Amino acid sequence: MYTYALSSLVTFRSLCLFMRFLTIGLIISVLLTGATSCNKTRDYAMEGQFYFVNSSSHSITFSAGFEQYNLEAHSTSKPFMITDISDREIPADSYHPPFSKESAFKIRIEPIGIKFDNSRCITLLDDSGTHNILNIASYSSEKLGERKYKFVYTFTESDYNLAVSCK
Repeated sequence: MYTYALSSLVTFRSLCLFMRFLTIGLIISVLLTGATSCNKTRDYAMEGQFYFVNSSSHSITFSAGFEQYNLEAHSTSKPFMITDISDREIPADSYHPPFSKESAFKIRIEPIGIKFDNSRCITLLDDSGTHNILNIASYSSEKLGERKYKFVYTFTESDYNLAVSCK
């Protein structure tokens, strides 16, 4: 009987010791999990409102797939909303204009064609130049709120004058 009681006491002590180590292990794992979760980045919605203003006396039509941007002479488009996700505050010059933001990436499938009165044309292959609808720096911008901007691109008579006869 004494052996059985001693054996039970040893088993009970072993169990208590095991429970202490188990408790310490659980506390450490909870602390480590909590510490690593503090380093997570948060994703925030960002929004760009894009407007196109035609201050020229010529109608403007865009190539196939971009007809929603067509403008009559001396008119302003309805706003085009571009939304995305970012993990930080985005400055205005980091946004992408609608033509290069048709998908989630800055990829254009084909050149953008712009016609003035269906007689003079501009073909844009990239965002180079100082006045280019594919270059966000060519837009005037206004911060509307945190991660929310209004962008305006204005077509002028100079754009018409730079266009060449359509082929």
